[in-house]
Amino acid sequence: NACGTPLFAGDLRAECEAGEATIQKVFMQTMDKFPDVTFASIQSKTDGSQIWFYQGIAKSWGMMDDAALTEKEFYELTNSIYEEFQEASKSFAVYYVDGWQHCFTPNSKVYSASTMGADGGAAEGKPSLLQWVTSLLDQAGVESECNGPVVDDSTSANGVDFCASELIAEEAPPALLSQGAVDFAHCSLSDSKCSLKDLGGKPTLVYPGGKTGCATWGDYAFAVYPGDSDKLAIYFEGGGACWESNGALGQVPVDQCNKDLEAAIRESNAGSGILDASEEKNPFRSYTIVEVFYCSGDAFTGNTTMQTQSGNLQQRGYFNAEATVAWARANFPRRLTSFAALGFSAGSLGTMAWAGELLKTFKYKSAVVLLDSYAGAFPHGTQGYTLQRWNACGTPLFAGDARAECEAGGATIQKIFMQTMEKFPEVAYGSIQSKTDGSQIWFYQGMAKSWGMMDDAALTGPEFYELTNSIFEEFHAAAKNYAVYYVDGSQHCFTPNSKVYSATTVGADGGAVEGKPALLQWMADFVSQVDVASECNGPAEDDGGVGSCSAELFAQ
Repeated sequence: NACGTPLFAGDLRAECEAGEATIQKVFMQTMDKFPDVTFASIQSKTDGSQIWFYQGIAKSWGMMDDAALTEKEFYELTNSIYEEFQEASKSFAVYYVDGWQHCFTPNSKVYSASTMGADGGAAEGKPSLLQWVTSLLDQAGVESECNGPVVDDSTSANGVDFCASELIAEEAPPALLSQGAVDFAHCSLSDSKCSLKDLGGKPTLVYPGGKTGCATWGDYAFAVYPGDSDKLAIYFEGGGACWESNGALGQVPVDQCNKDLEAAIRESNAGSGILDASEEKNPFRSYTIVEVFYCSGDAFTGNTTMQTQSGNLQQRGYFNAEATVAWARANFPRRLTSFAALGFSAGSLGTMAWAGELLKTFKYKSAVVLLDSYAGAFPHGTQGYTLQRWNACGTPLFAGDARAECEAGGATIQKIFMQTMEKFPEVAYGSIQSKTDGSQIWFYQGMAKSWGMMDDAALTGPEFYELTNSIFEEFHAAAKNYAVYYVDGSQHCFTPNSKVYSATTVGADGGAVEGKPALLQWMADFVSQVDVASECNGPAEDDGGVGSCSAELFAQ
């Protein structure tokens, strides 16, 4: 009954009652009435929540063509809306952010975002979101900002990697293959062996060629950050997922992953977190870190092509990881003093899947496996099918009985990981996890929505916490030397950013907890093979909500 409110007056009321009103028309009338006011928008190019609501409206109306809205189509729609706003008000400006982040002002992303992504990234000649908003509030005059070449969006074939010429005045500079404090050298295995010695101590992108590749069919590379020759860390990167559901809504392709090398490099946040070699407290400071970049959306298990309305995506995550491991094996043939396999976000799934192969491949005095911010909670029945669609069952990661179970749709990456725990009992295993990790909850809900599992799509923070507790309790039962470090709050990932240096059990930004180590100290002890206990803030009791700790994981 909005038509009957004062918001719709005069001609607008009649238009509203005729079913033809839009809120945008009301807004543009406001722009006309108040030309001295500055109007602006902050927008992710492929905002996942906005796309989901558009698709949800379409499905509820039975408009199935609209329900298949692609990321590129959504971006074109928002461009057309903002072009109308710009015509209505010369002072209108929009700040576009690459990626699918939904909302910035109510969370920490307002302080980190740039045009290259919600978690930042150097964009030469462009202000960060915070700088742009500050200038906006100071009435300093701002222009629309966007990452990518300026082209006519009606003719662009570049997916969403462009900026609409009607909104952006000047062409943006090309994205650099560098991030933060790191400028990468380049080496191709088609031209040389790219040996660790030949890298000369410089962080280097190594292009393996062969069967590797990113989702949009571009070249793949992994990163080498040279350090000591007897300490090696294989670090699996995160960056979303691209999957196909098969539930109440039929077969629905979902595109929520990094798909090219540049996106993977930005996701890495090189020079921060454990990749900050200048930080004396960094427990991996002296390690050679080989980062398995992620641009395939398949948790490093895939070997398939995913069909979407905007084009086919190749998912070669298995071969990308295989090529990275092969290079590391050739360059670290001797017994290592210390070996670590770890990953963040979707890279934690990759770490689970690949841990057994890695522990079998390398020789070491001591080894650890660390999972940062992905427990692998999936709606019931969806993980097995997803692995099938990625064609993971046909890779060496699933052998023997595991392959048969995978082909039957019953496999989980957690089962593979627990088999690894049993095979390598001398290795230390650990997880870092926020109790109500916002990104993990969002992906769980997104998976559920794509399958039409609407009860699961309403997953709450406490319910998610119960799910992760049950997963970690299984890990604890499989390996006596497994430990988890729980952090209160919703922070997603710690090792690739500064939160690894500030977090305690009471939150990502710290806080004194008597008798409990900070995350950094816990992680340093874990990597050094000092016995660590699981840590959590709250009383040890079952069914106590997020303010408690699992009685099976934590001693009273």
